Amino acid sequence: DCRIVHKGSHEISFSIREGYGILKERLKRLFVGDTAVIWPENAGIYIKATVNARQHEYKRLPEDEQQCAGVLKAVWTRFRQQGKRVPLFLYAKRVKKSNPIHRATASRIAQATQAISELLQSENRDPPGPASIEYGATMQVRQQDSAPIVQPDNETFRQLNFIDRQAQQHQQELSAVTATTASPTRRIHIRLNGVEVPIDLNIHELRQALGLSGYDLRPPFRSRIIPATAEPHDVADDDHAEEKEDGGSDENEEANAEAKEDHNSREGTLV
Repeated sequence: DCRIVHKGSHEISFSIREGYGILKERLKRLFVGDTAVIWPENAGIYIKATVNARQHEYKRLPEDEQQCAGVLKAVWTRFRQQGKRVPLFLYAKRVKKSNPIHRATASRIAQATQAISELLQSENRDPPGPASIEYGATMQVRQQDSAPIVQPDNETFRQLNFIDRQAQQHQQELSAVTATTASPTRRIHIRLNGVEVPIDLNIHELRQALGLSGYDLRPPFRSRIIPATAEPHDVADDDHAEEKEDGGSDENEEANAEAKEDHNSREGTLV
């Protein structure tokens, strides 16, 4: 038996005439709905025979009805004289809890991705982008195996949705440009004698003649996103205003003194 202390003590009323079987059934009710510990079927009931008995001196109640009644009567008489209740002890086993968080391995993420795709398809919902679905699968595999598939609702998932939409838009723009450049010729207009003449140029030959690469060097135009910034505003430095004024007056006095000395030295030279 695993000897642990769990949820303190309980008080029950019991008559010795009811016997060992009735006592054990009443004690089993204490474990109903408790998922932290279990009381094995073959576990016994231990009794503190004397007031000063230590834990290793506790006695197991015999399952025989007559022997159990004899032990209970003797102990009850001893404790009743001191005005105390008869203490009984049950040794239960703690239930080992499995780790609810699993590791997000590549195989588990692949399985979760397939499960999420099948669920979205069955519900006729548009699947999110690759970054969003990978994040959702990673969050899902860290839960218990029996946990239902739930779409994340946090800022990270929303940012990934925005990134997927931007990537999809960029791919569509690139596909549109590629479709227009797939033709081997491109029509241009040349003005001859004041008249515009359409001419079809072979793009491949033109690239070879100019030494250019075999693909379009100009990607789709995407305007630059400039976030709004607050205009800079200077704040008057009132704390150091007096220091600046004092420093300015000292500099003026020094400059006047130097000018006066220079003037006196010149007068002495002339004399």
